[in-house]
Amino acid sequence: MQEAWEEANVPSELSDKLRSAGSVSCLHGYPGGGVGGGIYPGTEYVFDLELPENFTPSNNDGEVAEWRLVPVADIPDLICGDKFKTTSVSVILDWLVRNTIVPPENCDNFAEMVELIHLPVHLLYNTK
Repeated sequence: MQEAWEEANVPSELSDKLRSAGSVSCLHGYPGGGVGGGIYPGTEYVFDLELPENFTPSNNDGEVAEWRLVPVADIPDLICGDKFKTTSVSVILDWLVRNTIVPPENCDNFAEMVELIHLPVHLLYNTK
């Protein structure tokens, strides 16, 4: 609920209605070697929240560059562009899949895509 307020100025009377939707995983890279460079695993905990039509998000902590309302049909092009935060792509893909915006029959590698965003990345580090 704190993150909802920090990132989108969602008041507690709305964020109290957040519903857990699981988690997604991703591997993301940072350029360069050494400190700050390389490939890093990430797990994002996903929550759904339906907002009133008149709600306008605003950022409170400076971590969000912009809020923009876009048609659902434009989301695939948006998340594939170079201006979308890489670590958020798996969250958006998960939502698109769960809401059948990307149905299995429209994606040749649907099962692989779903498996990859739900891969428990901690298993990559299992040394047993």
